[in-house]
Amino acid sequence: MRSLITLGLALLVGCQMDTTPEEKRWSALNGETVFVVHGYSEIIHGNKACGDLANAKGEVRQYKVKSGRLVDEQGLYAGSPREKLPLCNKCVK
Repeated sequence: MRSLITLGLALLVGCQMDTTPEEKRWSALNGETVFVVHGYSEIIHGNKACGDLANAKGEVRQYKVKSGRLVDEQGLYAGSPREKLPLCNKCVK
C-alpha cells in the first residue's frame, strides 16, 4: 500500500505542467495587436512606439495574436503552430 501511494505521488509530481517565461509572455499577448518586422530577422513588437521598431530595417506588418498564433487582417495564420518568433525584450513583458 505504501509503495502504491509513493508511486501515485511520483506520477503526480512528474506530470505537473510548468510554463516557461516565454510561454507566459506569449499568453499575455493573446488578443493584442502586434507588429512584426519582416526582413533579415523577424521580431515581434507589442508597442508601435518601440525604439527598435522605429529603427527596423525591413517591412513592418501588423498582426493579431490568437491562441498563441499570428493572424493577419484577412484572418490568415502566419507561420506554423509550432513556430514562435522571438519577442522584443524592450516592449513585450
